This record gives sequence, structure tokens and C-alpha cells, in this order.
Amino acid sequence: MTASDKIVFGFRGGDLALDVDIVDSIVEVERFFRVPHSPPFLQGTITLHSEVVTVLDLPLLFHKERVEQRSPYRLVVARVNEAALGLSIGNTPISFLWKENIDDGQYGGEKGEEYSGGVIMAGEREIRMIDLSSLLHLVESTINRGGLRTATSRGERTVQ
Repeated sequence: MTASDKIVFGFRGGDLALDVDIVDSIVEVERFFRVPHSPPFLQGTITLHSEVVTVLDLPLLFHKERVEQRSPYRLVVARVNEAALGLSIGNTPISFLWKENIDDGQYGGEKGEEYSGGVIMAGEREIRMIDLSSLLHLVESTINRGGLRTATSRGERTVQ
């Protein structure tokens, strides 16, 4: 876990965060392009600046209370390497945690915590970091198992 500023999503039952460095943009879209026969966590795809971006349901992946989902949909688009993922956050509040305010009490993810890169203690507040690399791996393995038509970081391909 890096000691950088974080963007925090305030879900009931616990906050989630990403390093600000990997956030590409926060956007609102009118709709997703649904992917037939996809698992519930995969909400669909969008096109952003001529790039196809896979959109994941963030509360569902982290077992948080589902937030209201209606148009326009609010997404955080984040990048790892050259791949972009959209994280659907509904109408949950967004805030920032500056590196100067992060306690020394950071610790790594506990065993069994899926898609988590650890926990940050900010005073009494526990904030779970999102491991974007593991989410990208989840999307890739889902595609490989199902043969879905999907997007690479700069185009489309069909995985058999």
C-alpha cells in the first residue's frame, strides 16, 4: 500500500478507497451496454474517449449495501497498467483522505478478504483499500471462462 492520497467511497458498513494516482476520471453515464450471460457484478461496458471500459458493481463485489442505481450512473474509472475499469458507485458520497491524515496503523489485507489491498486506519475510521489488479484479474478470468465478447484496453476481441 502506498502512502499517497486516497479517494474514499462512503458505503454503509464500511468505506472503500483507491489511490488517487490510479483514478483516471469520475464520470456520469446515461446507460451501460449489458453483456449477455455475464455475472451480476459485471454491469456492462461504456465507451469513454473511444475506449471500451468494463463496468463493475463495486458494492456487490465488496458485500456492501447496494446503493440506488438509476440514470445517470456515477462511475470511477481507474487504470492499472494500460487497462481501465469502471467502478459503479451509485450515489454514495465521495471524499478524500490526504496522506498527511493517514495514521501509522496501516496493515495488510486479512486472509479471506477478496479484492482488498489492506486497511487504513484514519482515526476511528476503518477504510478498506481496493486492489484494482485483483479486480482486473477477476474480469479477465470471467471472460476466459465464459467466452464473452469484451474489450481489451484499446479495442475489441472475442475470447474463446
